[in-house]
Amino acid sequence: MMNKKALFFSAASLFLVGSLTSCSKDEITPVHLEFGRKYNADLPLWDNDPTSSTYLVGNLKNIGYTSLTALIESQKQSFILLVADVTTTCLCFSYFKSSLVSYMKKSNAYIYSINPSEFNGGVSHYDLNVSSAEGYETLAIFEKGKLKYQRTRAGQDDTWSNDADTFITWMNARISVSSMLYIDIKQLDAALKGTLSLNGLDQFTVGFFRDRCTDCRYLSEHFLLDYNALAHAESYVIDCDVPGLHDPKDGTTSSTEESKAQWSAFKLKYGLALTNENPLGYGTGYVPSFINYQSGAVRDLDVYVNDDIVLNTDQTTCSIETTYWDGTRSHEFFDSAKADLVKDFSKISALKNISKDDYTAIVDGSATYYIWNHDKAALYHDPLLKSFLDYYLAK
Repeated sequence: MMNKKALFFSAASLFLVGSLTSCSKDEITPVHLEFGRKYNADLPLWDNDPTSSTYLVGNLKNIGYTSLTALIESQKQSFILLVADVTTTCLCFSYFKSSLVSYMKKSNAYIYSINPSEFNGGVSHYDLNVSSAEGYETLAIFEKGKLKYQRTRAGQDDTWSNDADTFITWMNARISVSSMLYIDIKQLDAALKGTLSLNGLDQFTVGFFRDRCTDCRYLSEHFLLDYNALAHAESYVIDCDVPGLHDPKDGTTSSTEESKAQWSAFKLKYGLALTNENPLGYGTGYVPSFINYQSGAVRDLDVYVNDDIVLNTDQTTCSIETTYWDGTRSHEFFDSAKADLVKDFSKISALKNISKDDYTAIVDGSATYYIWNHDKAALYHDPLLKSFLDYYLAK
């Protein structure tokens, strides 16, 4: 039921005037989203069923305050944020929910949601209009970590949010969506079985990411940020940091023996791991990786970073010990690659003498291991991934 207390209406009126326009009076220009979300009509906005294979997954991504802070302050992301309790069954939210669904179906926009209760305790609101009153939810758009547009519903009878066409027009003027779209495990399974066509073709490309993976984060915030700003055929990514894939099925995130086994089985099943039947796999399987599937089978694969480096005898430089790009695999996209593309790292003398400025030593108890710095590894991995994606996503 809608809260009708007089005090609420008095407080709400303080922000309604400002909420009717964007945060800026400048000309309206769309904010580009690096990733979209392939809408899945079989999923709710947010799946709270612990027995579901998409538990804690939905057509939008529900986050907490810590994640919001990271999106704004450290990652400086461009994103859509819905400030609302998306699990409510209140009739007044159902009208807005219908408009949101219509917009997501048409645009494949990726939307984050956050419960207003996350702002309790005197934390920063980042200039957001925050209300726990149903019928007064806020839709905000951030560009590179800064609030650019927001609008708050004016109650149950609000035309802007209740009329789908009005809402979609407003959103389309302010948002452009990348053609690289998040999917869920149900969509991936159906596409591989042939019961769902993601793009109307018999082949499609999927990136396997983990939200908490630093390699994945670097790739997203650097190469893919620029690549996805351009026009390409539709491709997909799946976040494996969800219950039942990398994480335990109960919604926690600390690894258990069961979750480690399920993660290994996942990488085998979907072609990330090396097997006799899948020579394009790499070891036990690593992320980030992109796979092109055709007729349900692995056609080609690109592994980003995940190279092992060791300290040389000079105790100063490092060299690559193991890498996916060791010249032992034949890739279809090589045929169309530029002549100067480095396809075999073992033949590059510079990678046998990696400077101490280009790697980081990590001490773990009595052991020390070495990590090739992302920006230096990217000099070799970015051209490979670009060549792979250009070949399979050619429009």
